[in-house]
Amino acid sequence: MSNIVSFLTRVLFILLHRHTGFGNTTTLPVLSPQDILSLLDTSCVIALDPAASQDTMISLQSLSETAFHSEQRVTICVLSCSIPSCTWSRDHGLHFQWASPPTSTEQHAILFLRKVKDRTCLLPQPEVYPKGLPLPHGERDSLRSLLGFINEKCQTYRTLEGGLNLEGRQRLAVLNNLFTVAEVSDLDMEQVYNVNIPLNSTFKYDVASTDGKEFLFKHRKRSLPVCDRIPVPSQEDFVEKYLKRSKPVIIEGALADWPAMQTWTYDYLLKEYGSLRVHVKLAPNGVFEGCEKAQHFENFKNFTVPPSVRSQLKFPDLVVVCPATADVTFAEFLQMMQESSESRASAYLEYSSIPQYMPDMESDLNEFPFIKGLLTRKHLNLWLGDGNTLGKLHFDPFDNLLGQIKGRKEFIVFEPQSSAALYEGHIQEALLDFNKTSKTFQRRKVLDSTSMVMSPVDILRPDFKTFPMFSKAKPLNCTVGKGDVLFLPAFWWHEVQSYPSKKTGINLAVNFWYEPFLKKEFPCATCKLDINSFYRHLV
Repeated sequence: MSNIVSFLTRVLFILLHRHTGFGNTTTLPVLSPQDILSLLDTSCVIALDPAASQDTMISLQSLSETAFHSEQRVTICVLSCSIPSCTWSRDHGLHFQWASPPTSTEQHAILFLRKVKDRTCLLPQPEVYPKGLPLPHGERDSLRSLLGFINEKCQTYRTLEGGLNLEGRQRLAVLNNLFTVAEVSDLDMEQVYNVNIPLNSTFKYDVASTDGKEFLFKHRKRSLPVCDRIPVPSQEDFVEKYLKRSKPVIIEGALADWPAMQTWTYDYLLKEYGSLRVHVKLAPNGVFEGCEKAQHFENFKNFTVPPSVRSQLKFPDLVVVCPATADVTFAEFLQMMQESSESRASAYLEYSSIPQYMPDMESDLNEFPFIKGLLTRKHLNLWLGDGNTLGKLHFDPFDNLLGQIKGRKEFIVFEPQSSAALYEGHIQEALLDFNKTSKTFQRRKVLDSTSMVMSPVDILRPDFKTFPMFSKAKPLNCTVGKGDVLFLPAFWWHEVQSYPSKKTGINLAVNFWYEPFLKKEFPCATCKLDINSFYRHLV
């Protein structure tokens, strides 16, 4: 009955406006170009030229008063001037980028897309004119079609009556059901370091010291709450219980049918790829991309950070230490990897693109049935090291499926909702140099770039005075062994300790990075996960 009443109301509304004329009855706000610019930080804006057709005006006013009456992400208005004569400022005309080419009949109504803040650069950005979309001319007489167009472009989920459509209700159900570690544990990081554990009486240490904290954490992490461990799931179970919940899970035996499990031996890799040139990362003691004091780098005193950048760095005294690099043959890398156990220099093949460098390897890998046809793959990487590497705390903006072929990896993970407790933000980068002759590292270069995905917190040796919020972060242990797969949703923080295979002495894994089902702006400690518009059809 309510749908019939709403439909009749809209019919009467349109007939009334056609009879009386729009100019005397419009309740749409009249906004200047500057008003529109200020709204685009939080809202889409549909702006009508005062000379727009009466049907267009009537349709959009109807949507403004019904579908989008309570929707903060959409503003429908009339421009205070005609499009040809409007100016954004005293010196510029009404310039904007057309997101799709308009026709001459479509330029009287423009949908301006909400501005997405550029979080990749801290330098002042030049003024960028907004992006505009012409309203589809052929659909202006159909409120339902016009509503669908606005919903799609503005990422809204409204019905003609102003409520949430089915997609919108399902979106809320997903966002209200996200997994949190608190469901399985109330243990936080402060408790990890305050719990007394039995110790060998011959080992003396001070819990307050750096070495003492690291020793204590390495023992205590064995008793942390752990990820679910399940057999290979159906696609429905994977989607509903893990993908839509943003919940990590270890899928046991998922690599059982991979040829790589049998064929990828040390000798095979050497024979097949020995002459291939690869890009290798080098770091001291197996620790990759941790944070250090910027003053340890030689050019720190002479390096000038622009004041506008420095003021936005939460920890200007810290840098993310990027590993040194070397371009060598695969055979040379394997030799370096063997030697790393005898020196401080660890060689690691990380983020190495299989399609780019070793495309024939992909035939030894099988697509996971529970993900087939569901997510869009962005990257496929090889990870190979001596099994004594530590990747410091960070997140990736991709849904991750990591398959462990040899050795094991221990992931200590924290949910995206802990971003504030892990101090997400820009951190300046610095670069290690490596002397091949002496096999030593030099800290010479502070860079003018920043990392956006690293945490400044060292979970092995936490400084609760500098990072007090970290005390409430809740950890989860996800240790993935040979033949298993770890699903780690996008934006989950993780620190990864690798361990070698007892038989081969190496750690070998591949990972698939997918366009994420849930995404957020970053670096932004307060930004929340939301449905990726790319997968709106899955909601």
